[in-house]
Amino acid sequence: MDKTAEIINLLKEEPEKQKKLEKATPEREPEEKFSPNGVQESWGGYVKVRKAPTMPGEEDTGKIIKKPITEFLIEPQKLIVSDEKTELQANIKHGFQKIPIVLTSSDFASPRDFKNAIGKVLGPAAGWFDGKQSELTGIQRIVNAKEIKRLKGVKLSGLHYINKKWLIITSKGGRKNA
Repeated sequence: MDKTAEIINLLKEEPEKQKKLEKATPEREPEEKFSPNGVQESWGGYVKVRKAPTMPGEEDTGKIIKKPITEFLIEPQKLIVSDEKTELQANIKHGFQKIPIVLTSSDFASPRDFKNAIGKVLGPAAGWFDGKQSELTGIQRIVNAKEIKRLKGVKLSGLHYINKKWLIITSKGGRKNA
């Protein structure tokens, strides 16, 4: 009976010990919590974030590896959406410089198109992108998640009904019809 009572007491204590261990062990953020597709802003550019690999049988250390994929950040200013295309007016932050750029949805179609668009503004040396389509999608999601002034683009000047208001659209923009 003594051994049975000891086992029952140990089983009762086990959940309490487990709770103490859970409180003492810091929670590790999963890779997905860092950002879309493992990409985040860091070090004045975008980086790919992933967990450090471990050997089979080794304990997970929870270390994180950040691999730079750009040396610039995209700071969106305006998103102009029209029936034909979408344009993002932004600033490229490279070091202490802020350089204006207009990116279209086709510039995010492939890493090559993205490199070409950025390279035209920064030059091929500064406008490098060391990522795949999944990292490019991550950058696009980060940029789209930011607070951006969204505007509706139109083809022709004239009187347009936009957002339940009549507006006169000129080459300089729109204004309310008086």
